[in-house]
Amino acid sequence: MYSETPLNNTLPPATPATVCVIDADPSDRDRIVGLATQLGHQSRAFSNFDEYFAAGLTPSLGCLVFDASQSSAEAPQHLKLFKSRNATIPVIALVNPSSVSEVLRLLESGATSALEKPVANDSLSQVIARAIDDCRRRHALRERYRGLLAQVSQLSDREHQVLQQIAAGHLNKVIAGSLEVSVRTVESDRARVVEKLGSQTTGEAVAKYAQYQVLTDLGFDADSTTEGPIGSC
Repeated sequence: MYSETPLNNTLPPATPATVCVIDADPSDRDRIVGLATQLGHQSRAFSNFDEYFAAGLTPSLGCLVFDASQSSAEAPQHLKLFKSRNATIPVIALVNPSSVSEVLRLLESGATSALEKPVANDSLSQVIARAIDDCRRRHALRERYRGLLAQVSQLSDREHQVLQQIAAGHLNKVIAGSLEVSVRTVESDRARVVEKLGSQTTGEAVAKYAQYQVLTDLGFDADSTTEGPIGSC
Protein backbone atom coordinates (compact mmCIF):
# COMPACT_ATOMS: atom_id res chain seq x y z
CA MET A 1 0.00 0.00 0.00
CA TYR A 2 1.00 3.65 -0.32
CA SER A 3 1.75 3.91 3.38
CA GLU A 4 4.15 0.97 3.28
CA THR A 5 6.71 2.87 1.21
CA PRO A 6 6.53 6.55 2.26
CA LEU A 7 8.38 9.11 0.20
CA ASN A 8 10.58 10.05 3.15
CA ASN A 9 12.13 6.59 3.48
CA THR A 10 15.80 6.81 4.45
CA LEU A 11 18.78 4.56 3.89
CA PRO A 12 19.71 2.31 6.80
CA PRO A 13 21.68 4.29 9.43
CA ALA A 14 24.64 1.92 8.97
CA THR A 15 25.12 3.07 5.38
CA PRO A 16 28.49 4.89 5.42
CA ALA A 17 28.55 8.59 4.58
CA THR A 18 31.57 10.60 3.51
CA VAL A 19 32.12 14.18 4.68
CA CYS A 20 34.36 15.88 2.14
CA VAL A 21 36.31 18.83 3.52
CA ILE A 22 37.95 21.51 1.38
CA ASP A 23 39.90 24.03 3.45
CA ALA A 24 43.34 25.56 2.96
CA ASP A 25 43.98 25.70 6.71
CA PRO A 26 45.33 22.33 7.99
CA SER A 27 44.09 22.92 11.53
CA ASP A 28 40.57 23.71 10.32
CA ARG A 29 40.59 20.63 8.09
CA ASP A 30 41.62 18.46 11.03
CA ARG A 31 38.90 19.98 13.20
CA ILE A 32 36.14 19.26 10.69
CA VAL A 33 37.47 15.77 10.02
CA GLY A 34 37.39 15.17 13.78
CA LEU A 35 33.75 16.30 13.96
CA ALA A 36 32.82 13.99 11.09
CA THR A 37 34.53 11.08 12.84
CA GLN A 38 32.68 11.82 16.10
CA LEU A 39 29.42 11.68 14.13
CA GLY A 40 30.38 8.24 12.82
CA HIS A 41 31.11 9.27 9.24
CA GLN A 42 34.06 8.76 6.94
CA SER A 43 35.92 11.86 5.79
CA ARG A 44 38.27 13.04 3.05
CA ALA A 45 40.12 16.34 3.33
CA PHE A 46 41.63 18.56 0.63
CA SER A 47 43.30 21.95 0.59
CA ASN A 48 41.48 23.12 -2.55
CA PHE A 49 38.96 22.11 -5.20
CA ASP A 50 41.65 21.07 -7.67
CA GLU A 51 42.83 18.39 -5.26
CA TYR A 52 39.27 17.25 -4.74
CA PHE A 53 38.52 16.98 -8.46
CA ALA A 54 41.80 15.13 -9.06
CA ALA A 55 40.78 12.50 -6.50
CA GLY A 56 37.74 11.54 -8.58
CA LEU A 57 35.53 10.69 -5.59
CA THR A 58 32.00 9.42 -6.24
CA PRO A 59 30.40 8.32 -2.93
CA SER A 60 26.61 8.16 -3.13
CA LEU A 61 26.04 9.53 0.37
CA GLY A 62 27.67 12.44 2.15
CA CYS A 63 28.13 16.19 2.20
CA LEU A 64 30.74 18.81 1.34
CA VAL A 65 32.09 21.33 3.84
CA PHE A 66 34.27 23.99 2.26
CA ASP A 67 35.84 27.26 3.34
CA ALA A 68 34.69 29.90 0.87
CA SER A 69 36.31 32.74 2.80
CA GLN A 70 39.84 32.19 1.49
CA SER A 71 38.92 32.19 -2.20
CA SER A 72 35.64 34.07 -2.32
CA ALA A 73 36.09 35.22 -5.92
CA GLU A 74 36.58 31.71 -7.27
CA ALA A 75 34.24 29.91 -4.87
CA PRO A 76 31.03 30.21 -6.95
CA GLN A 77 32.71 28.82 -10.07
CA HIS A 78 34.27 25.96 -8.13
CA LEU A 79 30.93 25.22 -6.54
CA LYS A 80 29.08 25.22 -9.87
CA LEU A 81 31.57 22.69 -11.25
CA PHE A 82 31.17 20.57 -8.12
CA LYS A 83 27.37 20.59 -8.41
CA SER A 84 27.53 19.71 -12.11
CA ARG A 85 29.30 16.49 -11.10
CA ASN A 86 27.61 15.88 -7.74
CA ALA A 87 24.13 17.35 -8.05
CA THR A 88 22.56 15.72 -5.01
CA ILE A 89 25.26 16.22 -2.37
CA PRO A 90 24.49 18.94 0.22
CA VAL A 91 27.06 21.73 0.42
CA ILE A 92 27.94 23.64 3.60
CA ALA A 93 29.87 26.83 2.86
CA LEU A 94 31.91 28.59 5.55
CA VAL A 95 31.94 32.33 4.87
CA ASN A 96 33.29 35.60 6.23
CA PRO A 97 31.05 37.42 8.71
CA SER A 98 28.48 39.84 7.28
CA SER A 99 29.29 38.92 3.67
CA VAL A 100 25.70 38.92 2.40
CA SER A 101 26.61 39.21 -1.28
CA GLU A 102 29.05 36.30 -0.99
CA VAL A 103 26.41 34.14 0.67
CA LEU A 104 23.90 34.92 -2.07
CA ARG A 105 26.40 34.02 -4.81
CA LEU A 106 27.19 30.72 -3.11
CA LEU A 107 23.54 29.80 -2.63
CA GLU A 108 22.83 30.63 -6.27
CA SER A 109 25.78 28.41 -7.25
CA GLY A 110 24.46 25.41 -5.36
CA ALA A 111 25.36 25.73 -1.69
CA THR A 112 22.78 24.21 0.63
CA SER A 113 23.68 26.35 3.64
CA ALA A 114 26.20 29.00 4.68
CA LEU A 115 27.74 29.46 8.12
CA GLU A 116 29.70 32.46 9.33
CA LYS A 117 33.22 31.87 10.57
CA PRO A 118 34.26 31.07 13.21
CA VAL A 119 31.78 28.21 13.55
CA ALA A 120 31.34 26.49 16.89
CA ASN A 121 31.85 22.74 16.86
CA ASP A 122 28.33 22.02 18.10
CA SER A 123 26.73 24.19 15.43
CA LEU A 124 28.79 22.69 12.62
CA SER A 125 28.14 19.15 13.87
CA GLN A 126 24.38 19.78 13.83
CA VAL A 127 24.48 21.18 10.29
CA ILE A 128 26.57 18.25 9.04
CA ALA A 129 24.17 15.77 10.66
CA ARG A 130 21.17 17.44 9.02
CA ALA A 131 22.94 17.49 5.66
CA ILE A 132 23.64 13.75 5.85
CA ASP A 133 20.01 13.06 6.79
CA ASP A 134 18.84 15.17 3.83
CA CYS A 135 21.19 13.25 1.54
CA ARG A 136 19.76 9.93 2.79
CA ARG A 137 16.25 11.13 1.97
CA ARG A 138 17.29 12.26 -1.50
CA HIS A 139 18.95 8.91 -2.10
CA ALA A 140 15.81 7.09 -0.94
CA LEU A 141 13.67 9.18 -3.28
CA ARG A 142 15.94 8.41 -6.24
CA GLU A 143 15.88 4.69 -5.47
CA ARG A 144 12.12 4.75 -5.03
CA TYR A 145 11.72 6.56 -8.35
CA ARG A 146 13.93 4.03 -10.15
CA GLY A 147 11.79 1.17 -8.89
CA LEU A 148 8.51 2.86 -9.80
CA LEU A 149 9.81 3.88 -13.21
CA ALA A 150 10.85 0.32 -13.98
CA GLN A 151 7.35 -0.92 -13.14
CA VAL A 152 5.41 1.84 -14.91
CA SER A 153 7.58 1.42 -18.02
CA GLN A 154 6.25 -2.13 -18.40
CA LEU A 155 2.73 -0.87 -19.09
CA SER A 156 1.43 -0.75 -22.63
CA ASP A 157 -0.11 2.48 -23.89
CA ARG A 158 -3.63 1.20 -23.28
CA GLU A 159 -2.78 -0.18 -19.86
CA HIS A 160 -1.37 3.24 -19.02
CA GLN A 161 -4.60 4.86 -20.17
CA VAL A 162 -6.66 2.41 -18.15
CA LEU A 163 -4.57 3.11 -15.05
CA GLN A 164 -4.95 6.86 -15.48
CA GLN A 165 -8.71 6.53 -15.71
CA ILE A 166 -8.85 4.19 -12.73
CA ALA A 167 -6.85 6.76 -10.77
CA ALA A 168 -9.40 9.38 -11.84
CA GLY A 169 -12.15 7.25 -10.28
CA HIS A 170 -13.79 6.03 -13.50
CA LEU A 171 -15.70 2.74 -13.54
CA ASN A 172 -14.80 -0.07 -15.94
CA LYS A 173 -17.87 0.65 -18.09
CA VAL A 174 -16.90 4.31 -18.48
CA ILE A 175 -13.29 3.40 -19.27
CA ALA A 176 -14.42 0.86 -21.86
CA GLY A 177 -16.60 3.45 -23.57
CA SER A 178 -13.89 6.11 -23.69
CA LEU A 179 -11.32 3.65 -25.10
CA GLU A 180 -13.83 1.94 -27.39
CA VAL A 181 -13.10 -1.53 -26.03
CA SER A 182 -15.15 -4.10 -24.14
CA VAL A 183 -15.54 -4.11 -20.38
CA ARG A 184 -13.84 -7.52 -20.34
CA THR A 185 -10.82 -5.99 -22.09
CA VAL A 186 -10.66 -3.26 -19.45
CA GLU A 187 -10.86 -5.90 -16.72
CA SER A 188 -7.96 -7.80 -18.31
CA ASP A 189 -5.92 -4.62 -18.64
CA ARG A 190 -6.68 -3.79 -15.03
CA ALA A 191 -5.39 -7.16 -13.85
CA ARG A 192 -2.19 -6.76 -15.88
CA VAL A 193 -1.65 -3.29 -14.44
CA VAL A 194 -1.86 -4.66 -10.91
CA GLU A 195 0.58 -7.44 -11.78
CA LYS A 196 3.09 -5.24 -13.60
CA LEU A 197 3.15 -2.72 -10.77
CA GLY A 198 3.94 -5.52 -8.32
CA SER A 199 0.75 -4.88 -6.39
CA GLN A 200 -1.86 -7.02 -4.69
CA THR A 201 -4.85 -4.75 -5.30
CA THR A 202 -5.97 -2.05 -7.69
CA GLY A 203 -5.80 0.45 -4.84
CA GLU A 204 -2.16 -0.38 -4.22
CA ALA A 205 -1.37 -0.01 -7.92
CA VAL A 206 -3.06 3.39 -8.01
CA ALA A 207 -1.10 4.49 -4.93
CA LYS A 208 2.19 3.48 -6.56
CA TYR A 209 1.25 5.36 -9.70
CA ALA A 210 0.44 8.41 -7.60
CA GLN A 211 3.92 8.24 -6.05
CA TYR A 212 5.44 7.94 -9.51
CA GLN A 213 3.55 11.02 -10.70
CA VAL A 214 4.55 13.03 -7.63
CA LEU A 215 8.25 12.23 -8.07
CA THR A 216 8.08 12.98 -11.80
CA ASP A 217 6.40 16.31 -11.12
CA LEU A 218 9.07 17.13 -8.54
CA GLY A 219 11.83 16.88 -11.10
CA PHE A 220 13.04 13.29 -11.28
CA ASP A 221 13.67 12.07 -14.83
CA ALA A 222 14.36 8.87 -16.74
CA ASP A 223 18.00 8.52 -15.67
CA SER A 224 17.06 9.36 -12.05
CA THR A 225 20.17 11.46 -11.54
CA THR A 226 18.55 14.85 -11.16
CA GLU A 227 18.39 16.51 -7.81
CA GLY A 228 14.65 16.81 -7.58
CA PRO A 229 13.05 19.38 -5.32
CA ILE A 230 15.24 18.73 -2.30
CA GLY A 231 18.38 18.33 -3.92
CA SER A 232 28.10 12.62 -4.95
CA CYS A 233 30.96 13.76 -3.35
